[in-house]
Amino acid sequence: MLTEEDILLSEGNKQDIDGVSWLGNRDIAMMPSTKTKLLRKQLAEWRLNHPGDKVVLFSQFTKMLDIVEKVFENEEENQMFVRYDGSMCIEERQEALALFRTEPECNLILISIKAGGVGLNLTHANLVICIDLWWNAAVEMQAFDRVHRLGQTKEVIVTRCVIKDTVEERMLELQKQKLLISKTALGEGQMALGRLTRAELLGLFGRVVEREGMQVLAAY
Repeated sequence: MLTEEDILLSEGNKQDIDGVSWLGNRDIAMMPSTKTKLLRKQLAEWRLNHPGDKVVLFSQFTKMLDIVEKVFENEEENQMFVRYDGSMCIEERQEALALFRTEPECNLILISIKAGGVGLNLTHANLVICIDLWWNAAVEMQAFDRVHRLGQTKEVIVTRCVIKDTVEERMLELQKQKLLISKTALGEGQMALGRLTRAELLGLFGRVVEREGMQVLAAY
């Protein structure tokens, strides 16, 4: 079982493992992940090919936003960014949005989807990266629409991070199934899109098979 000690290291014991440097922040060190490496690579590509364009980073989890902040603090010191999530008061949210909108050097905003999925106008940005998936694609699309809406003057580019051979691949397949239901069944399809059946939930973690009239979970 993977424990917190497997991925976190006390500052006093900080070291390099197989050439991978650890990220330090106060008394905690953190090993870079595939997603944080991908994020840095994607931002570098956008800086090169879309200079001056602003980026919105969506995540389902505030803990993931915490990790991204650590990456920037330790590895991307010149990256100016703001954050928008449910733990912030209204004044803090408004200040973050105003800075992102008006400050040319602030070209990145980190947003939790639950806090920023509705009610925002982010058309001053046109680059979107979704760092983790959710089984309900409608939730993501609603968030992406904060950027791709009336008033947008640039092409909107959306990048979604999916790690191969993980639960995220099965989430992506589940999203496709839900979207197909939504497109083919008006009204009722929208209701089906918003629910996760028992079989679908089990299917994210293994193959669902029938045994003696019961649905059981088998490992992939």
